[in-house]
Amino acid sequence: MSNLALTLMDEISFGILSFKGIADKYDVPISWVYEAWDQLCEQEYAEEQSAYYDELERDHDEPYEPDCDSWYDEQYEIEDQ
Repeated sequence: MSNLALTLMDEISFGILSFKGIADKYDVPISWVYEAWDQLCEQEYAEEQSAYYDELERDHDEPYEPDCDSWYDEQYEIEDQ
């Protein structure tokens, strides 16, 4: 992936400029910004799917070990029994 594509993806992620503003800033066609958006969406989807499949790979026969960073554990104050 080119540096320009990564830069466009970063600009989209920042959320400050519109797609037209990004295209104007880097003097590229707006279609390139839309392509960068599509790539960014594909990356995020792949990351979500990876996390989902990692959960599927967990051995559910093992006892539950709370995750210190889990919002669910904090919300419901799950304790070891």
